[in-house]
Amino acid sequence: MSLTVELRFYAHLRDIVGQKTIERSFAGETTVRDVLDELVEEFPELADHVFDEDEALRTTLVVRKDRSNVSGDESVTDGDSLALTTQIVGGRV
Repeated sequence: MSLTVELRFYAHLRDIVGQKTIERSFAGETTVRDVLDELVEEFPELADHVFDEDEALRTTLVVRKDRSNVSGDESVTDGDSLALTTQIVGGRV
């Protein structure tokens, strides 16, 4: 069984991918982590923004599925939309 996921990118992640939105197909049961692994394979420049040095998802990465924050082990189903951005950190108060 194949499923299609819409991926939306914001901020500098969009600059890396070069597009606001892309669609990708996956075979069988898929998690958010599976999607991110595939994205990093396709766009290696994303790796430092998605994974930390221990290959865990960066705490600054925000993944939203259908407008709710999700973790890497969240299941993805056909027609889901994932939005990826990073938290803004730093600055002055």
